[in-house]
Amino acid sequence: MHRVIASITARTCLSLASNAHIFSFVFVTMKMRTFGYFIFLLFVSQVALANEAKSGFASDTLKKIIIENANNQVIDNAVSPPIRYFNGDVRAYHEGSYFFCDSAKMIDNELFAFGNVVIIQHDTITMFADELYYHGDSLFAYLRSKVVLQNNNDALYTEYMEYDMKAKKAYYRDKAIMVSGNSTLKSKKGSFDVKNNLAIFEERVTVDGEDFHMVTDTLHYKTNEEIANWTTPALIKTDSSELYSLTGNYKTREKQAEFRGDAQYKKADVVATADLITYDGFLKKVSMYGKAVYDSKTDHAKADSIIHSENDNTTQLIGNANFVNEKNKASGSNILYSKREDRFALKGRGEISDSTMFIIADVLDYNEITKKGVATGDVIWTDTTSATTVKADSVYMDGTIDYMHASRKIGKSLLITVLENDTMFLASDTLKRFRSIIKRDSTTYDTIKMMAADNRVEIFKNDLQAVTDSLVFNEKDSVFTLFNRPILWTDTTQLEADTAQIFMKNKKISRLDLNSNALVITSPDMIFFNQIRGNTMTGKFVDNALDELKVTGSSQCIYYMQDDEKAYIGVNQTDCSLMIFKFEAKKIKNIRFYTEPNSTISPIDAVDHEAIKLKGFNWKLEKRPLTMADILQ
Repeated sequence: MHRVIASITARTCLSLASNAHIFSFVFVTMKMRTFGYFIFLLFVSQVALANEAKSGFASDTLKKIIIENANNQVIDNAVSPPIRYFNGDVRAYHEGSYFFCDSAKMIDNELFAFGNVVIIQHDTITMFADELYYHGDSLFAYLRSKVVLQNNNDALYTEYMEYDMKAKKAYYRDKAIMVSGNSTLKSKKGSFDVKNNLAIFEERVTVDGEDFHMVTDTLHYKTNEEIANWTTPALIKTDSSELYSLTGNYKTREKQAEFRGDAQYKKADVVATADLITYDGFLKKVSMYGKAVYDSKTDHAKADSIIHSENDNTTQLIGNANFVNEKNKASGSNILYSKREDRFALKGRGEISDSTMFIIADVLDYNEITKKGVATGDVIWTDTTSATTVKADSVYMDGTIDYMHASRKIGKSLLITVLENDTMFLASDTLKRFRSIIKRDSTTYDTIKMMAADNRVEIFKNDLQAVTDSLVFNEKDSVFTLFNRPILWTDTTQLEADTAQIFMKNKKISRLDLNSNALVITSPDMIFFNQIRGNTMTGKFVDNALDELKVTGSSQCIYYMQDDEKAYIGVNQTDCSLMIFKFEAKKIKNIRFYTEPNSTISPIDAVDHEAIKLKGFNWKLEKRPLTMADILQ
């Protein structure tokens, strides 16, 4: 302690020329104080009396101020109580505190100190000032001019301060600056509770840190934790953003803030609002909770919670999430959007769309720049340009090559498209969409979008059903090609061939080609079966109904003739090279045979119906899907 006192004494004491000069200095100083200082003494004396009354201390219960050292001392006994004057290296002690100054006077238990005033309280609290009035009975100190209060790493600077020595609490009324850690705090008035490490700043409060500036009107600051709490509107500015709220707190050491009540975040063209906004300055992350809204010139987002990272420019939306920008829309329970990559990742049931498609899935990751994405979990993918929808367990997309792959672990993937006010359903183990280059002639090539279905392919449409091993759809020519002995049904007719092609025009079936080993079976009553066989067949459709069927190459026909009462009267068996069947109301109206036809007409009772069945005859009604649900089994 003596070393500390010696240090402060060396810093604060003035060198005086002689003892005579010292006495002259004391008396002149005491008699020549300005009018302003007398006003100061009068004011603090009245405050001291009030503080003594409030403190509850009786003057006889407190020890007297002890003057431990002074180079010179004069006592004026002409007044009562006597006035004691001290000059040069003045050192006093009272109730655990040390007082140092250049000169002083004492009246009873009151100390008036002048020049290089220093107070040390319990080794940790130090105060500096030009002048001091200390009321020993109330334990209140009043410091004026160039006042500094230091406690550990905290320092408070002001021109006038009142200090409660017992409560270790300072008050100021006309501007002060506090330096705490890396922060500088300013206000018009306030207090500093040193014991509880709490500074309260009021009126025109500002806080400046390493990388932020804050403005508010009332602030509570925990000096040991470097945490600022505000209960009036506050604005914090960083190098790149602004945050505002009615109440909140900021941990300046950790650079973490909470904003509550009309909370707002701004950065460049971004404006965000929520019930609660938190900010992490180290991670550069803004989190918004409760009715969160995020808007910019290009992006608009709403969710229960929104978390935005400034470093990588990603935004996560959680709960009732909706996101819209110039290219995409997304909604769901959890959306992650990377603006830098223009990428969406959805967890939980959600939907994303752009100008040409939309996807619904449990989990979805889609990059708008690369046009690549993966969707899993009850996926619904729709191409809005072709009004085509795919349902599957998982879908992989690559928009750069117009590629899509859909599959299911259990069951089949489903394609849905609208044809002439009717819906066509196509199911298979896998569905693919891709781009193919087709040679038109020796010099011309076309790039065509194709849709392929593989394994256990089935089609259901009200007026057409089919089963096959695989299928390809040419989107440019609107042609379905079915491979590996497909079977088709329309009304009471079954059609079969090694391959089949269905030609669409204006979303209607315009033509059907059965290629190689074609066989058609039709029956009006499922008792007798009309049969047509040939190398190839071409069917022409009008309004989705079969109008004409042309059979070429080794053509054979078994036709059951009926009278006007629909009674069977005979069987026509014909072989030739070309047959043309005309249909009306879904029934054969007439038949024409060309190129050396060989026909036999037999009475109905004279025919062995099993024996005359054509090669390959197999009425496969059990394979025919009768409902949309059938094709998914």
